[in-house]
Amino acid sequence: MSVHTYIRPRPHKDGTEAFQITVDYGRLDTLVENKIVTRRPTKSHTVVGTYQQALKEAGRLQAEAEGNNPFAPYKKTKSITLEAWNERFINSFCGNVEESTRFGYRELLSYCKVHPIGQVAVSRLSQPVLQDYLDGLQVSSPKNPEKGLSTHTIRHIQMALHRSLGVAVKQGYATFNAAEGLYLPRRESHEAQHYERDELVSILEAAKEEAPRIRLLVTLFATTGIRRGEGCGLRFSDIDFKANEVHICHNRVRGDSKVVVEKPPKSKNGLRTITIPADLKQLIRKEKKRRTRSGLPALYVLANDSGLPYNPDTISKLWRDFLSRHPDIRPLNLHALRHSQMCAMIELGIAPAVAAARLGDTVATAMTAYSHSSRPKEQAAAALLEKALSR
Repeated sequence: MSVHTYIRPRPHKDGTEAFQITVDYGRLDTLVENKIVTRRPTKSHTVVGTYQQALKEAGRLQAEAEGNNPFAPYKKTKSITLEAWNERFINSFCGNVEESTRFGYRELLSYCKVHPIGQVAVSRLSQPVLQDYLDGLQVSSPKNPEKGLSTHTIRHIQMALHRSLGVAVKQGYATFNAAEGLYLPRRESHEAQHYERDELVSILEAAKEEAPRIRLLVTLFATTGIRRGEGCGLRFSDIDFKANEVHICHNRVRGDSKVVVEKPPKSKNGLRTITIPADLKQLIRKEKKRRTRSGLPALYVLANDSGLPYNPDTISKLWRDFLSRHPDIRPLNLHALRHSQMCAMIELGIAPAVAAARLGDTVATAMTAYSHSSRPKEQAAAALLEKALSR
C-alpha cells in the first residue's frame, strides 16, 4: 500500500485561510460478495490556519495511515501473497515456539488458503479486508460453507494473523499490521461439561466389563484427572508402587505436520507427584507383567497391541468407542474427566490449592474453569442460606 497526501487551499467565504488535505491510500483490495475488488479510497480533512500548519497535519495523517514512525526512513515493501507469507512465517520464523504451537498456527492460518484473501498481496492488505474476512467466518467457514466458525476459533485466527503480519512488517513485506485494531466477536460464556460423582462411579463400574487395556485407560483418566498428553507419556518408571504415587513428567502431544512429540508437561505446575488409588496401581502392575511375559515393550503405561505408545488422538477415539458400548453414560469428551475431578474435589470440601496442585493447575485457573455449580452444591447452599436468614 502506497499512501500519498495532497494539500489544496480552500479559503472560507469570510476570507479565513484554510487548506484541504486529501489522503490517498492507493490501491486496496476489498471483498465484495466473496470476490476481490480493487478500489482507491481517499480521506479528506480541512485545516483552518497557515500552510505550515496544514503541512504538519498532512505529515501526521500520512504517518498515521502508514502505521509508521514519521521519522523512520522509507522502506520499500516486497510483494508476496498472504498464503505464501503465512507458509514462510511458519517455516522460517516459528523455530523458537513449541511444536504444538506451530501446529496450531498452521491449522488456524490454513483458513486463508481456501479463501480469496489468501491471494491478496500482504503489502496491499487493509483492515477493512481482514474485518470482512473475519465477519464472514462467523456465517460460513471456507472448509464448511454451511456452518460458521465459533467465536473461540475466530479470535484465535485473528491472533495468528496478528503474529504473522507483525513479522511481515519487520521483514519489510508490509508497512503496517492490518490485523491490529479489528472488531472481534465477544467471547462466549462457556461452562466446561463434567460428570457428577455418581456418574464417575458408573464409569468405573462399566470399565470393569472392558478388556484390560481399555479398563486401565478409563480408570487412569477417571481417577487422576491427568491431561490426555500426560497419560500418553506416562511410563512405568514414573510409578512408585510402594508409595502408590505417580510422577507426571512427560507429555506427548501432536506437533507440526501431525507428528507426535514428547516434551515436559504444559507448565511448571504440571511437573507433580500425585497419589493413585490401589485399584489403579494393581491395573498398572498387571499390565506391566502381561507385557513382560509377552515379550512386548514395557516402557509406556498406555500402549497398543504391539506395546507402542498411543497417539493422543487414538486415546480420544478409544474413549468414544467406550462410550458407544455404554449408551447409559453421557457422551462427553475425554477432557470432561479432568473437569469432573476438580468438581468432585471442590464438592467434597478439598482446599482449592490442593485440588489445583493435584491437577497441575494454578488456583486461579482451577477456580475460574472448574468450580461449576452442580445441583447438590446448589441445594446445600440454599439450605444454609435459608437457615441463616430464617427467624
